[in-house]
Amino acid sequence: EEISKVSMIATMKKPNFNFNRYQKVKIIIYDAIHGKEAKDNVNLRLSGGWLITGIRYIYGNDFSDVKQELIMVKRELSDGNFDF
Repeated sequence: EEISKVSMIATMKKPNFNFNRYQKVKIIIYDAIHGKEAKDNVNLRLSGGWLITGIRYIYGNDFSDVKQELIMVKRELSDGNFDF
C-alpha cells in the first residue's frame, strides 16, 4: 500500500523491449509553462528514480500499430536537491 502512493503511467508510441518489470529508471519531468525553455522547467520533486511495476502492450486495428504503457511508482518525492 505504501509503495503505490505516487504512481504514473507513461504511454510510448513505439514499444521498447529493453524495459523490464521491477527495473529502476531515471525519469525527468518538465512542467508545461508557456514562454519558457523546457530545460528551465524541470520538476525536481517528481524527477528521479521510478520503479516499473507493470508493462502493457496496446494493439490497434493493425498489429503494426503497437503502443507500450509503463506503470511506474515512486517511493518518495525528492527534496528538490536532485543532481542531474
